[in-house]
Amino acid sequence: MNKLNVILLVGGKNTRLKNFNKQKFSVPKALQKINSNNLILHVIKNFTNNEFNNFILPIGHYKESFENFFKNKKKINGKKCSIFFDYKKYLKSINDAKNTINILLFNSGLNSNKAKRALMVINKLKLNEFAISYGDGVGDIKINDLYKKHIKSKCIASCAAVKPNSQYGHFIFKKKTNKTNIYTNDVIDFIEKPIIDDWVNIGYFFFKKKSINYFLKYYKDDLEMGIIKRIANNNKLLIQKHYGFWKSVDTQKDVKELSKILKNDKK
Repeated sequence: MNKLNVILLVGGKNTRLKNFNKQKFSVPKALQKINSNNLILHVIKNFTNNEFNNFILPIGHYKESFENFFKNKKKINGKKCSIFFDYKKYLKSINDAKNTINILLFNSGLNSNKAKRALMVINKLKLNEFAISYGDGVGDIKINDLYKKHIKSKCIASCAAVKPNSQYGHFIFKKKTNKTNIYTNDVIDFIEKPIIDDWVNIGYFFFKKKSINYFLKYYKDDLEMGIIKRIANNNKLLIQKHYGFWKSVDTQKDVKELSKILKNDKK
């Protein structure tokens, strides 16, 4: 069982997941129900299925919602869990050999971006290596395989990527000649929500000790455009291309779509 700490980025403002009537929205995205389980439990299950059991949730917004949700939890996805509000007790617990899910709720304040929240955890718990993931994506990612490649790699950070489907219908135009990429204005086909050619970031980040300097220097620019961008610019980022299932939740439409995809999930 892997003892690595996984920082799950939850507790944001929940700006995008609003209802269409603009009414007050009191449930954080990670606690949205996806069929019989909350979204965060689906996220955690993906990690525990890959032998990762230790999670840190840096919470700011919806602090009471997360505390109330987790405080009386005894099991998660059928597996025994321990919930902590004190990082020292959490650190002591994860050193035990027991196959238990450990979750630390870490107060990171209301005005911290993702990178700052992660850095606060890194500094307080004195982490040398760690994982960071989003709290709103579900998939069949082989996280353990990515971690093994990360350890063997000369790169200091790793993450997963997919080719997503477009949200839109795409027009296909006629080429002027078969030998060029110059197109006319003549439409010859229409494709609804095709797979995009570019690989996009879906998280599942792993970081080695040398990456911490990037957090210290670039946290103000946030995780993706600060830390990940700088590591990539220095050719120190390993990417694992994922060809299976993955779905993120940003809107109520996504909630419904993911619920439909996971309609056979168990309690």
